[in-house]
Amino acid sequence: MIEFALNPASQEAAEQIVRTIRAKQHLDWFALLDTAFDHEKPGFPLPQEAVNCFEGNVFLDDMKHVAPVLIPVPHALAPERIPLLIEHRGNRPMLSFIGAEKGVSAGEIAKQWKSLHFIYPEDGERYMLRFADTRTLPNLPRFLSVLQWQAFHQNIAEWHIIGRQGKPEEILLEKTDKRPPFKLSLTEKQFAKMVELDEPDVALSSINRAELDIIPENMTGFCLYDLICRSLEKTAEHGITHWSDKVSLIILAIEMNGEILEDADVDVWLKAREWEEGKISAAVSRASWLAKWN
Repeated sequence: MIEFALNPASQEAAEQIVRTIRAKQHLDWFALLDTAFDHEKPGFPLPQEAVNCFEGNVFLDDMKHVAPVLIPVPHALAPERIPLLIEHRGNRPMLSFIGAEKGVSAGEIAKQWKSLHFIYPEDGERYMLRFADTRTLPNLPRFLSVLQWQAFHQNIAEWHIIGRQGKPEEILLEKTDKRPPFKLSLTEKQFAKMVELDEPDVALSSINRAELDIIPENMTGFCLYDLICRSLEKTAEHGITHWSDKVSLIILAIEMNGEILEDADVDVWLKAREWEEGKISAAVSRASWLAKWN
């Protein structure tokens, strides 16, 4: 089972992050570790100077044991601390590195984020935003406004994540002179975009919960993610919106190693829409093109 659609990070990734940190002596560096992914697993031994980002937040006091944690990475300690952090990460979506303006402390960054752990859509609900999750973090600039995203990276000059391919990736930090908002209020369009961006990981969670043994042993986490994304693009192309239909097509694409996504007969069948919404899986069993893979 692939729990998360990620490739494990390598020693090369650790070396690249160390080089980046040691080359930017004008910045103070911190690792952002989402300890939620250490739940019921051996946790990283946090140094005394680590800062719990839920500390002092009355709404999150009972969740401090699964909080994002900022760990200072002094330039001299980077060659020692970074490889240990990345080795601990394994293939869990939990680790990024922040280069802050000189003199900005971990406590100041955590205080800056204090009001950003929740989003508030127009429907009046409140949802937790685990932005330290590296599946979520790179999506923030894709659904937040420039000002909303800037609320996260005030006084931060660089932000690097361990991406889906297990390699370091830098996130674009767009700056403006305007004052960032204190609260993340999302428009209906923003919230819909956030949900759309989260669909590949939600689909994988559905497959894992169902304990379906369909993922080939030689398939990497990133390849699985790419296949799920392409399957969702196919459903969008044909206007398929029911969630169970989307998941059914994803499961079929995984079983067929993505071949159905490039098949003209499947495209014709999807365009015809000869099934009741939510019941595409039953219709697949009667489809004539299925014989190609039997």
